[in-house]
Amino acid sequence: MRAGQITVSTRAFAVVDVPTPDAGAGQVRIKVAAAGVCLSDVHLLDGILSPGYLKGDHVTLGHEVAGVIDQVGQGVTTSALGDRVVVIAGERNAAQQITTMGFDYDGGWAEYVVTNAHLVAKIPDSLSFEQAAIIPDAVSTPCAAISSTAKMQAGETAAVFGVGGLGIHAVQLLKIVGCSTIIAIDPREDARANALARGADYAFSPDDPELKKYRGLN
Repeated sequence: MRAGQITVSTRAFAVVDVPTPDAGAGQVRIKVAAAGVCLSDVHLLDGILSPGYLKGDHVTLGHEVAGVIDQVGQGVTTSALGDRVVVIAGERNAAQQITTMGFDYDGGWAEYVVTNAHLVAKIPDSLSFEQAAIIPDAVSTPCAAISSTAKMQAGETAAVFGVGGLGIHAVQLLKIVGCSTIIAIDPREDARANALARGADYAFSPDDPELKKYRGLN
């Protein structure tokens, strides 16, 4: 199959022929239908980021992946051939270190990707693969920050610093939670306008004097 791989030591990227993987016990194989290009992928290519736990010098990129299960490994009962799924973008290795698909092990810039069966989530037919592919990163990351870290509740006020790919989803998720006031903060005028269109109540540049009263500053 064809796969988009980086040689980490040189940061050289190439589309290469690699063996098509097979699903082992407890795994599923997904025929990739859509794979996002995250800014983290760009940073890996330009050398700003590096894999933390990669074995070797080559890795297939891509941690935003959606597709159809076309092979089911032994012992898998939670997935079936033909399931439309997204792939959770990371897992713990044998040393209980959190590893990232497309950085520490092969990802979805390929025709097929294999993953553990518990790392897929079904998606409805009404959701396109292109839209679904960003869920494992641009949606799940702010969702975890809002629900698990900040533990936001209905009626609370929230501020989102930076409303790019993750931040704009944070605005929409905070709206779903029921926050009474959502404030978007970003230096870019177009990003602020987008945040207001997506549910933010206010949008400010970081240097806007009006922002002080919402930040509780003197």
